[in-house]
Amino acid sequence: MAGRTKQGHDGSSHSPVVQLWTPAAPAKGTRPVTRAEVVLHNTKDDCWVIIRGKVYDITAWAPHHPGGAGIARMYAGKEATAEFGDYHSAEAVAHMAHFCIGELVEAPAALP
Repeated sequence: MAGRTKQGHDGSSHSPVVQLWTPAAPAKGTRPVTRAEVVLHNTKDDCWVIIRGKVYDITAWAPHHPGGAGIARMYAGKEATAEFGDYHSAEAVAHMAHFCIGELVEAPAALP
């Protein structure tokens, strides 16, 4: 619903209310994910990103991204914390919970 404005109790208008797309079945956000695994998900049809130590599958979200799918996909398979933080509101941060696969973990050390 881009373009609608929200009226305050005093009749003043606030910033537009944007209805963000959400998946039918949100990600569970419970499994550990390594950076090596994230790197494998680096295409427009399989797009994972790392933000603040969490891994998100934004494959289905990208076409609905208000800034365009290309911007969302630019960081496929990569760390995107700084870029995300520079451009997103607290509401956008909360919305990302729908796409969280799990926590980023470092790969276990190789045995000699």
